[in-house]
Amino acid sequence: RNLGILIAYIVFFAAVYLLATELVSSERSKGEVLVFRGARGGSSRPVAAQGVRRSQAGREATHHIRQYGRRGAGWPPHPSPGGRRSLEELCSDATIKGHPRRILDHVNGWVKPVTLTALMGGTGAGKTTLLDVLANRVAVGVITGDVLVNGHPRTRSFQMQTGYVQQQDLHLEMSTVREALRFSALLRQPASTPKAEKYAYVEEVIKLLEMEGYAEAVIGVPGEDLNVEQRKRLTIGVQLAAKPSLLLFLDEPTAGVDSQTAWSISALIRKLPDNGQAVLCSINQPSALLFQQFDRLLLLSKGGKTAYFGDIGRNSRTLTSYFERHGAVPCRDDENPAEWMLKVIGAAPGAHTDKNWFDIWRRSPEYESLQEELTRLEGGSFAAADPQDQNAAASQLTYAAPFHTQHLVCTQRAFQQYWRTPSYIYAKLILCGGRRAFSLLFPSLFIGLSFCRMPLSLQGLQAQMFSIFRLMVIFAFLIYQAMPQFIAQRTLYEARERASKAYAWYVFLLASQIAELPWALLASIFVFAPFYLVGMDKNPIQTDAVAEWGATMWLLSLFML
Repeated sequence: RNLGILIAYIVFFAAVYLLATELVSSERSKGEVLVFRGARGGSSRPVAAQGVRRSQAGREATHHIRQYGRRGAGWPPHPSPGGRRSLEELCSDATIKGHPRRILDHVNGWVKPVTLTALMGGTGAGKTTLLDVLANRVAVGVITGDVLVNGHPRTRSFQMQTGYVQQQDLHLEMSTVREALRFSALLRQPASTPKAEKYAYVEEVIKLLEMEGYAEAVIGVPGEDLNVEQRKRLTIGVQLAAKPSLLLFLDEPTAGVDSQTAWSISALIRKLPDNGQAVLCSINQPSALLFQQFDRLLLLSKGGKTAYFGDIGRNSRTLTSYFERHGAVPCRDDENPAEWMLKVIGAAPGAHTDKNWFDIWRRSPEYESLQEELTRLEGGSFAAADPQDQNAAASQLTYAAPFHTQHLVCTQRAFQQYWRTPSYIYAKLILCGGRRAFSLLFPSLFIGLSFCRMPLSLQGLQAQMFSIFRLMVIFAFLIYQAMPQFIAQRTLYEARERASKAYAWYVFLLASQIAELPWALLASIFVFAPFYLVGMDKNPIQTDAVAEWGATMWLLSLFML
């Protein structure tokens, strides 16, 4: 009989599920619509993303501004002196599928302020690996060679003084654009900088990136709210808000976007060196106009070997003349120099070459000039003053902000995310994985009333034990329910904020637990109801320990929540 009842249950719930899938329509995407949160977190007003004034950076960039060192209006100068960041004989070796492989092979070069340096190469040439090595973000493999800042080795504070713009636009979806920028400024700018000055700097970043029209917009999820270009601007802005004094890395910022968005982003990137920032940007197959935005090129061939490093020149003539002098097919006037050079070194799809451009480069006069410049950087006037050592104590810090600042800012953001995600709070209290479930109070009352006031007997004790087991089942669902909220913040921390030295891992865990505590306290009151309904309060009456037993059960409920 029981088997038949179970089969009937299965058939009934399967039929309800199939019927629901036919009748309940899936949630439709609302499109890229900006949502502005009210000043008090109340009402919001949607605005079509197309209605926001599009950046005029593309039109401005056609003038090809080359006035290096010229500051933009209202843009505060960076604190870095005019030094250079150099790399010498850099190699990277790793074990892939049990076999050793060299990813970078004796790479040399430098990056200086007010210049935009492009990093290019074919697929698998090691562009991202080189950026990770320079940014001190490589956790595996063996790295040899030197990475110097004005002739000095990198200090512990190097990652705090650089910015790294990743390909992925990772942000907390319930934060606004201005809040994301302020979070970066508060934790990554020096602790000696006043809070008001950090906020003022954020406003300058918003103006530079032309984000005034959607500074108060909610970031949202990809495909909705902010569009691709706006998300990329925000990703760049988060790094600029940290006020990197040494270098800004960008890993293929135009990947996966249309030509108009790519042009707008490249014009934005062109603004950064024009305002005093040193920029190293990896880019894949740019158009001829986009390629002209760069001043210098580091070209990697297969195996992470250098094929060229030097100036691009007007209309790319410096670059093309180098390869043509060494036997390359001349670049036509109507041909894209960026695509042409990849064909020359055999990095373009379907292209092959018999020349060893790495050996040609090592024997070229340009390579000799590079070595002379690196020698001058090591022992010349650049090595006299190290921007990392402006404050000897600060240069040895792992994090720019002290513990109490990290804790306060991270906890505030965690509370903000919980408050702006009411579905999670309702799910915590209503015990639902979405919008369709039953109340948390109802299961507690159901369990308590099912075994209401059980007698002090063996059967009553068994019923009380079974009621506790039923409560444990509820706790299991609550644990699964908390994971998505935590994982979203953990993903952002592991992908960007940990590598940027924004805050420590224990601060992240502490802030997450504190933000969870109020809702766990509230939910524990509901879960605690069966203690009295089932009659477990009668057991310790003879020993006068009712309060102790009740407190123990409540703490157990709180701990499991």
